[in-house]
Amino acid sequence: MGKTPKIALIPTAYKTSKVYSVLPNDGSQDFDLARNSSNTRVKQDGLIELLGANMPRLDHLIGCPSFLVESNKTNRILQSENFGSWSKVNSTVTANTVVAPDGENTADLLQRSTATNSYLSRSSSKASASQIKMCSSVFVKKGEGDYFAIRAQGTYPARVDAIFKFSDKSLTVTQYNTDFIAIRSTVEEYKDEWYRISISYRTDTITTVTTLFSARSSSGVVDANDSLSTANAYIWGAQVEDGVGSTTYTSTGIGAVSTGQDNLKAGTGVTYTLGNAATFYYDFEVHSFKNSYTPIQFVVENASPFKSLSLDAIETSNPQEYFIIIRAFIENNSNIQNIISASEPLINLFVRNKIAVMLSGPKYIVYLNGLLIKEGTLSDTFAILNGATIRNDFSGNNRPCMRLYDYRVYDEVMTNEELKSLTE
Repeated sequence: MGKTPKIALIPTAYKTSKVYSVLPNDGSQDFDLARNSSNTRVKQDGLIELLGANMPRLDHLIGCPSFLVESNKTNRILQSENFGSWSKVNSTVTANTVVAPDGENTADLLQRSTATNSYLSRSSSKASASQIKMCSSVFVKKGEGDYFAIRAQGTYPARVDAIFKFSDKSLTVTQYNTDFIAIRSTVEEYKDEWYRISISYRTDTITTVTTLFSARSSSGVVDANDSLSTANAYIWGAQVEDGVGSTTYTSTGIGAVSTGQDNLKAGTGVTYTLGNAATFYYDFEVHSFKNSYTPIQFVVENASPFKSLSLDAIETSNPQEYFIIIRAFIENNSNIQNIISASEPLINLFVRNKIAVMLSGPKYIVYLNGLLIKEGTLSDTFAILNGATIRNDFSGNNRPCMRLYDYRVYDEVMTNEELKSLTE
């Protein structure tokens, strides 16, 4: 393209508590990373690894590497790998039978003992008795039988069922009433034909949510009759957490386990200035969401009351949608200027997005994945241009969890063709 970014953060070099910016390469715009607990990532060899506190997590689950930037979370299901301790109906569990997604011989075999209903179950405490959004997930590997069924259940019959078919990697989800609502589901592929199945849902008003698993030879829900009595599957790493979408896996024993957030932001005293024009480029994928109007990222003035450019995640209902808005505002100022507003579901969550926001005085242009999606004029020159001392901030409680592939700041105008090329 011929243009050189003022700042470029690409997943490459890092050490404990530090993420190095590619540009400038003199260390003057490096990022700090703080996390007060261990957390997992997928290594380059495809295996899950636990990293210690304050260690940046370079993740290789989806092709090219990304930095994991996740908020605080809790795995609420107990004995997440010890399925022998779960309640069993017409089924057996054999511990430590094959190599799990972390490379250890700790995955269990779930075996039917009848063609009638056969399943494992365990209940988990919720954060409250309200109707809240949660996500249940588990790692599965094919044994004998082409199907695996999972259920999240409140007060029966309030429940969501999902049926995974190994041969075509499909996941079919069914909800039964409006007390317990299916929101979204995913299948992620791991090394050695392991799959992580996750279902997100809005619960009913009971204080617990119950998770059920069943190995199956034929399609059907967890407590339906099967065509054979011999179906089995390998399982590892169950997780039940708050929010929509699964976060990286956290192992539990006799108690729930929480992990801290990844606070990724400019180091102390690390600031920069921009002129009357600038272009901001983001390449990322949000994979878990909790609360509306929580920022994905701030470009923020290093003073109070601060001026800010903010990418926020929001949700709507009827229909259920999750998308990103872009706002310019000054702290404690009710005059928020929307670049992408809450009435414009143009940038979806849960997919990889390449976004360029070009600002020139009061004018703005936004490109998404190679397409122009918005252009217009604000009521005055954009708040953080023209010499404000600013910094970059990806930190904060309950923010959307994301994989960050690339972040750049250009201190100049770009043409539409350059913006298109940048985001393709």
